[in-house]
Amino acid sequence: MQQNEKIGFIGVGLMGHGMAKNILRAGYPVTVIAHKNRVPVENLVSLGAQEAGSLEALAKGSTLVFICAPGSPQVEQIIAELTPNLSENAVIIDCSTSDPTSTLKLAENLKSKRIHMVDAPLGGTPVQAEEGALSAMVGADQPVFARIKPVIESWAATLVHIGAVGDGHRMKLLNNFLSLGYAAMYSEALALGAKMGIDAKRFDSGIIVGAYAAFTDVSSEEYGEGSFTKGFYISIPTDLFLLEPSKGRGLFPWVPISRDGGQMLRRPSRLIDLTETRSPFYD
Repeated sequence: MQQNEKIGFIGVGLMGHGMAKNILRAGYPVTVIAHKNRVPVENLVSLGAQEAGSLEALAKGSTLVFICAPGSPQVEQIIAELTPNLSENAVIIDCSTSDPTSTLKLAENLKSKRIHMVDAPLGGTPVQAEEGALSAMVGADQPVFARIKPVIESWAATLVHIGAVGDGHRMKLLNNFLSLGYAAMYSEALALGAKMGIDAKRFDSGIIVGAYAAFTDVSSEEYGEGSFTKGFYISIPTDLFLLEPSKGRGLFPWVPISRDGGQMLRRPSRLIDLTETRSPFYD
């Protein structure tokens, strides 16, 4: 473990708070910066983190900088402010769901300044972030990957080196493509079931005791008809669908593919009408 690395963390919201907390627990010095919500920053400071008053100060005190931002426009702005104050051989690790084209342009610009760019988008939920059980798809040169791997392992239970810079974000978009495709298929099946006289409750009960029971290794007796106590939900930004401008997140109906330890499930009927309950760590 390279304890000499000094970690800067930008974006300690729903996902970033747990990630930064687990980096602290692994023994690394961590510097954070507040955005709008001070709750996660104050919590991390109480655990031993330092708070920077500006991106300039954070950059000057960090050898590795993690970014969890809404997307490429925000990442580009953050990196523009960080770059003049980072030392040579520093590493910027973008954990956002960003545009690979933007990531490659940033990497090329940073390379000329002898700063490394890494893309490491996330898989998982805020609960898994707090537990240190996220997954990460990393795009990085091999020497840089070897350097940052111990730090990422503090918050990721599954870590895959996908390839070069940009490949992590490409893989994340492919994962989202599959998730959305499944959600669309599930919605079509619900609509078809309704036309055939099978309502949503009976549809879910049938799915639970049918094909997916084999994948989840759970018996129909354990679930019980109409019981929705295990599984997970798909949650994605509503602006991805261009439904309406929103910082909230829309929830699809429950998809019984796997279990996550019994998180509470939500059963919305219309994506556009509902948003996820805000965490105190939302920023």
